[in-house]
Amino acid sequence: MKRPVSYLTSVIVSLLLIFLLIGVTAGGVAKGIALNVDACIKLIETQELPKKVHDNLTAYYQEQSNATGIPLSVYEPSITEEQAELMIRSSIDNVFAFLHGETDSIGVTHDFSRLEADMTAFFEAYAEENGYQKDDRYDEVLTNAITSAKQNILTTADVFRFATLEDSKLLTKAKAALPLVDYLLIASIVGTVVMLALLVLMHRKNLSAVLYWSGCASFCASLLMLMPAAYLQETRWFDRFALKSDQIFAAVTGYLYSLTGAVIVIAVIGLVLACLLFGGCAFLQYRAKKSDDTPKSEQSGSVSDAKPSESVPTQT
Repeated sequence: MKRPVSYLTSVIVSLLLIFLLIGVTAGGVAKGIALNVDACIKLIETQELPKKVHDNLTAYYQEQSNATGIPLSVYEPSITEEQAELMIRSSIDNVFAFLHGETDSIGVTHDFSRLEADMTAFFEAYAEENGYQKDDRYDEVLTNAITSAKQNILTTADVFRFATLEDSKLLTKAKAALPLVDYLLIASIVGTVVMLALLVLMHRKNLSAVLYWSGCASFCASLLMLMPAAYLQETRWFDRFALKSDQIFAAVTGYLYSLTGAVIVIAVIGLVLACLLFGGCAFLQYRAKKSDDTPKSEQSGSVSDAKPSESVPTQT
C-alpha cells in the first residue's frame, strides 16, 4: 500500500511544482523585462524609435506647412533623431520613477529653447515683412503656436502612450500592484524549494526518483510556457494590433515580443534541464541494475571438487 501512496504523492507534488515553476518564470520575466527600465530603453535602439519619431514629425510638419505657413525648416533642429531619443528616454525614465514612487508625475520636461528661438525669429521676420504690428494678438498667436508645437512633439515622442495610460489611471493602479510582483516571485521560489525538498524526503533512498519527478515538472512547465510563446512569436501575432503611428506600433509590439522571447529562452533552458535530469535518472537506474546483475563468482559453500571416498569392506 505504501508504493501507490508514494506514487500519488509524487504526482501531486510534481503538479504543484509545475505551477510554481511557471510562477517563477512569470515573476522573473515581469521583474527582469516588463518592469525593467533598461530593457525598455534597449527597445529605443532595436526598434529604431528615434528615427520613426523623426520621420513622423517631419512628414507632419511638411504637410502642415501649407496650412500654417510655417516651413519645416523652423522645426527641423528640434525634431532630430537625437532630440527624439532624449524625449523617449525621459518619458521611460519618468514612468519607471513614478511606478517606484520616486516622483509624483510622469510629465517630461524637455529643453525647447531652440524651438522657441526659431519660431520667434520666423514670426518676427514674417511680421516685419508683411507689416504686422507686434501687439497682444501677435504675442498670443506666437505663444499658442509654440505651445502647440511643444505638445505635438512630446505626444509623438511618447511612443508607449504613457500619458494616455495615466489619464485612464492604469499607471496608478500598476503602481499600487507593483509590490505583488515581488511577492509572487518570492513565494514561487520558496514554494519550489519546498516541493523539491519534499521530493527528496519522500525518495531519500532513491535519488533516481527525485531526478525523474523533478524532470517531469521541469519538462511540463517548460512545454506549457513554450507552446503559446512560440506561437505568438512565430505567427507575429501582435502585428495584428491596429496602431496608426509607426513609432507606437514598433514600441508596443517590440515590448511584447521581448516578453515572449524571454519566456521562450527560459522554456528552452527548462527543457534542457529536464533532459539532463532524465539522463541522470537513467544513468542511476542503469548503474543500480548493473550492480544487481553482477555474478557472484566467489561464494562460500560451493560444490566441492573432491572425489567421493570409497568404503573398505570388513571381514566377518
